[in-house]
Amino acid sequence: MNKSYDNGVKTYQMDEAERKKKMAINPLNYIELKEKELTDAAIAKQWGIHQPELSKKKDNWGFIGKSLDEMKKIAKKKTSKAQREKAQSHSMQDQIKEEVQEKESVKENQDSDLEKELKEANGEVQRLNSVNDDLKGDLRDERKKYSTLYKDFERKEADLEEEQEKVKLNSLKLQQITQEYESLQLKYKELEEQFDALQDQDYSPKQTVILIEKQLNEEREAHQVTKLKVEDLQREKQMLMNQNQILTNNNERFQQRYREAEKTHEALAAYTQRVMPS
Repeated sequence: MNKSYDNGVKTYQMDEAERKKKMAINPLNYIELKEKELTDAAIAKQWGIHQPELSKKKDNWGFIGKSLDEMKKIAKKKTSKAQREKAQSHSMQDQIKEEVQEKESVKENQDSDLEKELKEANGEVQRLNSVNDDLKGDLRDERKKYSTLYKDFERKEADLEEEQEKVKLNSLKLQQITQEYESLQLKYKELEEQFDALQDQDYSPKQTVILIEKQLNEEREAHQVTKLKVEDLQREKQMLMNQNQILTNNNERFQQRYREAEKTHEALAAYTQRVMPS
């Protein structure tokens, strides 16, 4: 006949206080309590057992009719050092063991977290180093570009100043020739008037008329030459002014490019300074 077991039946579980009392029932603890001058009745009560049961245990331990010193010798013979330590600190060892296990578990978790954080930190360091290298390369390129633009800027500034000086000199020269031209025009006009007046006078000496006519022709030729010079200078001035305007426009565009490159360079240098290790 098969017996069926009732799974609903609960097994007896000893509470902590009772477990500690049971663990304390041993020869060494008995001797320790006797050294405190406790009677057997008091010891039995403390251990939670009846006194006849204590007497039976004493008989098993060989303590019946023995003095305290004799009981110590008997216990020393029967109990090894490890057993004595185990008997005295069994409950403490359990507690220590639990604490050690708990600390080891905490340490393992901490080590795992630390290893994970270290791995993440190493990855971040590698990423930042890569970014740092890229930024250094970009900064070198920007410095080269900035240096080239600055040299071009200086050269174009010098060209512009040179052209402006040419325009200035040409303007002065044109002003002088224009004044000379105007003076010749006045002189030519005066000679024409003198020539016309002499032709109207029948009594005028022929040589005087010829001389005035010769001077008039010379002044006319000089006037024509000066007029051509003025026209040439005006064309040259206009050409220089056109060139100067082109250079000015180019210089303004280049200055804009230079300012933009300078801002980019400063921004990149500032950002690189923040992320680069000192």
